[in-house]
Amino acid sequence: MKGLWQSIFTLTFFGLFLAGCLTEKKYEAYTDTKSKGKKLFLKDVQSCQAFSNEKIKRSEGSKGAGELLREKNFIFISCMKRNYWVLKK
Repeated sequence: MKGLWQSIFTLTFFGLFLAGCLTEKKYEAYTDTKSKGKKLFLKDVQSCQAFSNEKIKRSEGSKGAGELLREKNFIFISCMKRNYWVLKK
Protein backbone atom coordinates (compact mmCIF):
# COMPACT_ATOMS: atom_id res chain seq x y z
CA MET A 1 0.00 0.00 0.00
CA LYS A 2 2.91 2.35 0.76
CA GLY A 3 4.28 1.87 -2.77
CA LEU A 4 0.91 2.80 -4.29
CA TRP A 5 0.77 6.11 -2.42
CA GLN A 6 4.36 6.89 -3.36
CA SER A 7 3.54 6.24 -7.01
CA ILE A 8 0.44 8.43 -6.87
CA PHE A 9 2.37 11.25 -5.19
CA THR A 10 5.25 10.99 -7.66
CA LEU A 11 2.96 11.03 -10.70
CA THR A 12 0.97 13.97 -9.31
CA PHE A 13 4.12 15.95 -8.54
CA PHE A 14 5.59 15.22 -11.98
CA GLY A 15 2.30 16.17 -13.68
CA LEU A 16 2.16 19.52 -11.87
CA PHE A 17 5.81 20.19 -12.61
CA LEU A 18 5.35 19.42 -16.31
CA ALA A 19 2.20 21.56 -16.48
CA GLY A 20 4.25 24.50 -15.23
CA CYS A 21 6.70 24.06 -18.11
CA LEU A 22 4.13 23.93 -20.87
CA THR A 23 3.12 26.96 -22.87
CA GLU A 24 -0.42 28.21 -22.38
CA LYS A 25 -2.55 27.67 -25.47
CA LYS A 26 -5.95 28.99 -24.35
CA TYR A 27 -7.57 32.07 -25.85
CA GLU A 28 -8.20 33.53 -22.37
CA ALA A 29 -4.47 33.46 -21.58
CA TYR A 30 -3.62 35.90 -24.38
CA THR A 31 -4.35 39.55 -25.07
CA ASP A 32 -6.07 39.96 -28.43
CA THR A 33 -4.22 43.11 -29.49
CA LYS A 34 -5.69 43.19 -33.02
CA SER A 35 -9.22 41.96 -32.09
CA LYS A 36 -8.83 38.87 -34.25
CA GLY A 37 -11.17 36.65 -32.26
CA LYS A 38 -11.09 33.08 -31.07
CA LYS A 39 -11.33 31.46 -34.51
CA LEU A 40 -8.17 33.14 -35.79
CA PHE A 41 -6.49 32.47 -32.44
CA LEU A 42 -6.95 28.73 -32.94
CA LYS A 43 -5.49 28.95 -36.46
CA ASP A 44 -2.52 30.95 -35.18
CA VAL A 45 -1.92 28.43 -32.36
CA GLN A 46 -1.92 25.56 -34.87
CA SER A 47 0.45 27.33 -37.23
CA CYS A 48 2.81 28.35 -34.39
CA GLN A 49 2.79 24.79 -33.02
CA ALA A 50 3.69 23.44 -36.45
CA PHE A 51 6.37 26.13 -36.84
CA SER A 52 7.95 25.38 -33.44
CA ASN A 53 7.84 21.62 -34.10
CA GLU A 54 9.56 22.18 -37.43
CA LYS A 55 12.27 24.47 -36.02
CA ILE A 56 13.17 22.33 -33.01
CA LYS A 57 15.46 19.51 -33.98
CA ARG A 58 16.61 16.67 -31.77
CA SER A 59 20.30 17.31 -31.31
CA GLU A 60 23.04 14.74 -31.08
CA GLY A 61 22.75 14.49 -27.30
CA SER A 62 24.04 17.97 -26.55
CA LYS A 63 20.69 19.24 -25.25
CA GLY A 64 18.50 17.68 -22.59
CA ALA A 65 14.74 17.30 -22.80
CA GLY A 66 14.13 20.32 -20.56
CA GLU A 67 16.31 22.56 -22.67
CA LEU A 68 14.57 21.42 -25.85
CA LEU A 69 11.16 22.11 -24.26
CA ARG A 70 12.21 25.62 -23.21
CA GLU A 71 13.53 26.33 -26.70
CA LYS A 72 10.34 25.02 -28.32
CA ASN A 73 8.20 27.14 -25.97
CA PHE A 74 10.32 30.22 -26.76
CA ILE A 75 9.85 29.66 -30.50
CA PHE A 76 6.09 29.19 -30.00
CA ILE A 77 5.69 32.34 -27.89
CA SER A 78 7.78 34.36 -30.35
CA CYS A 79 5.58 33.15 -33.21
CA MET A 80 2.44 34.11 -31.27
CA LYS A 81 3.88 37.59 -30.62
CA ARG A 82 4.54 38.01 -34.35
CA ASN A 83 0.85 37.24 -34.86
CA TYR A 84 -0.10 39.93 -32.28
CA TRP A 85 -1.03 37.53 -29.45
CA VAL A 86 0.58 38.65 -26.20
CA LEU A 87 0.63 36.23 -23.28
CA LYS A 88 -1.00 37.74 -20.19
CA LYS A 89 1.11 37.78 -17.03
